[in-house]
Amino acid sequence: MPKTKRAAKKTAPTKVGPEKTTTTAFVLSQGSIPAGDVVAKAKAAGMTISRAHVYSIRAQAKTKTSPGRPSGKRRPGRPSGSGRAPASGANPDAEKTLMGVVLALGLTKTRELVDRVAERLEAVLR
Repeated sequence: MPKTKRAAKKTAPTKVGPEKTTTTAFVLSQGSIPAGDVVAKAKAAGMTISRAHVYSIRAQAKTKTSPGRPSGKRRPGRPSGSGRAPASGANPDAEKTLMGVVLALGLTKTRELVDRVAERLEAVLR
């Protein structure tokens, strides 16, 4: 069964003063005052809205007009492979460091150190 898109909820124009305005326009014109105060002012102006509706209107307005980028357009992500370790889990910098240690200490001493580390890890994991 194909999915159907829901129609967007329409806000009916409401008479406020000499001109007509929508509940969305009314809520957004109130700035950042608490939602309960917006509901009280709307009631005084002859409109019926809930706090949840105020929050919903404000949330939708934020996503539509986020500063710095146009709505609906995503910025490109990171290029693949940038800032990540290779898939094998090896860290190229750690490998270079280990090679420097092997060259400085010699292969025999490095093997002894690696064996000691392996023994300690096995003891911890038991």
